[in-house]
Amino acid sequence: MTEPMSDKRVCIECGWHGLAGDMLEGQNPFARYETILGCPRCKAIGSIGVVCDGPGCWLLVTCGTATNTGYRLTCSKHKPTGERGA
Repeated sequence: MTEPMSDKRVCIECGWHGLAGDMLEGQNPFARYETILGCPRCKAIGSIGVVCDGPGCWLLVTCGTATNTGYRLTCSKHKPTGERGA
């Protein structure tokens, strides 16, 4: 079974953290074919970071690692070691 990519997000501006589905989504008024995402708390755009897929961890992703069970997005603290992709 493949592990899911991290669905957790954090706002760099105000510190809000939650799931990707909780973010605001809208049409970019300057490029109508683009979707923009915003923080549901402070409404900032372009300030959302992807968070480590480690259980209970809310640190920003710093590593992308292929493992035997799938691709992991982790902080440096939770980076898989000794594994290589299939």
